[in-house]
Amino acid sequence: MVSISQLVHYSPDVAKQVLLEARERTRKTANIKAFIADNAVTHLVSYIFQPPPADLLNLSLSIFANLLSDEDAKRQINCEQIQGLIRMLDETTADEEFDGPREVQIEMKGRLIRALTNIAQGSASNRDILVQNGAFKSIGAATLSEESPDIYEVACRALRIIPSDAIQRKLAAANCAEIPAKALLMDRKIARSAVRAVSNLSKAINPHLTSSLLHYDGKPIKILLRAITSRTISTRQDALSAVLRLTQRVGALRPKICSYGGLHLFQANLEKSGGGFTRFGIPFLRSICCCVREAINRKKVREIGCFKNFSKILQKRINSETKPLSEGDELILMAKAIVLTSLTHFYYDDEGVAEMIALEYASSIATLLPETLIDIADSPDAPTDYDHQIAASSDLPTAFNKVDLVAPLWAPQNSVQTMKRLQSSSSSDESFESGLSPSSSPVRRQFKRRKRSHRSYSSSSDDSSSTPGLPARRLSAIEASPDRSRSSSPLSILPTPPPTPNHEQNGASEKERVSNKLTQEEAALTILNRFLMVKPAETIEQLSKPE
Repeated sequence: MVSISQLVHYSPDVAKQVLLEARERTRKTANIKAFIADNAVTHLVSYIFQPPPADLLNLSLSIFANLLSDEDAKRQINCEQIQGLIRMLDETTADEEFDGPREVQIEMKGRLIRALTNIAQGSASNRDILVQNGAFKSIGAATLSEESPDIYEVACRALRIIPSDAIQRKLAAANCAEIPAKALLMDRKIARSAVRAVSNLSKAINPHLTSSLLHYDGKPIKILLRAITSRTISTRQDALSAVLRLTQRVGALRPKICSYGGLHLFQANLEKSGGGFTRFGIPFLRSICCCVREAINRKKVREIGCFKNFSKILQKRINSETKPLSEGDELILMAKAIVLTSLTHFYYDDEGVAEMIALEYASSIATLLPETLIDIADSPDAPTDYDHQIAASSDLPTAFNKVDLVAPLWAPQNSVQTMKRLQSSSSSDESFESGLSPSSSPVRRQFKRRKRSHRSYSSSSDDSSSTPGLPARRLSAIEASPDRSRSSSPLSILPTPPPTPNHEQNGASEKERVSNKLTQEEAALTILNRFLMVKPAETIEQLSKPE
């Protein structure tokens, strides 16, 4: 076996021959153990930090990176040596008068990045040392200063392996988010590595990643969507998980995702997975419902036939008497909750409302209202201040097929129309019908919208109460307050979510959080109220049908 213990004593020509032979041998995993047993890691580190001439240093870094793929070699590296490697990467990047060919300088950067990545792989302590000593900043500066595809490939691998928690991913994106965005536009091999890097960074969304993906006219997003059809299974999984996370978390990216065919992709996968109420279809249903938050996407959602799938989900029935519920019933409840809280975004979309009425949404939605609303509507003992659960998509268990968990989503707050109608006071001495703000309550925000004469559920319900043919149970459910009881609602089986850290940091009390969120019953009442405004006759006819 070639010995590198005497490298410091060899002449440059002899040292080069020894290093070339050692590099060929360390490319095979079976030979690495023998080098480690010969204490090659310690000798190489001493030789690298002398440092030798540029060409010999380049060969030494190649061997060093190969050896660090072994777990025993990683344990022989200490904190000072890791800091020295990061410092060497910075010096190589900043050296404008490099003593050697330009290609050698680029190769040295790539091999230093690969060595740092191998040090971090499988070792949490080494990873923490890298992050604390500014490894992401060094990797970003070294990569973005070059146009070589090879260095972008190793940098994307580093972004996939080194960041392992939310803080590390945010630091990586702040310094290196431009790297995978540019790598996505390169050849196929490098783009696959970039897809996996984006998938890892998307687990902790921040503005840097969002901005970088919107560069180059949004082409990185187009390549990311195209990667879902890749022949490589790992690439398909990473691309799919990244697209789902970006769709569900980042509103700025949703228009681009939809314009490049993301909605068609979600719809096709939704149908192939058996519908939005299956374990494999829930992620795609959630992504479609997130897309309706932007007005530019709502027309596309209607055109591709998503309302038909929504109708099938709302018409699904479960046996609520069986406890505990089966997995299938829980998934149906989850799907209904996602659909209900997203349909309120179509409140001012007259074409969307007309299509929902044509698909008989009214009868399907009315069956979801709790029976107890009728029983206690006129009871003097009815509670006036019920601290009901926040029934939103954050309640829902996340069912992903081979993709990582995504952040929970609250009920739609950015729907200006809905929140204006359902904004309620946080004062404990105020209670009012249907969870709506009274006319005398102060307006928290002013919105310039079309003026409408009826702005409460009670006014619309009173107008429809004189119409013959509407069953008392359905009409009472529409008129009753959604804040009085939730015990018999099929949708109230879902657990109450714990307080989120963001709300606690902002000082919002539990009551304020409850009063500012849409419950599923409030969403159902909002939609039915809109149906009665737009097409009262058809809506009443659907509500009059026997169950």
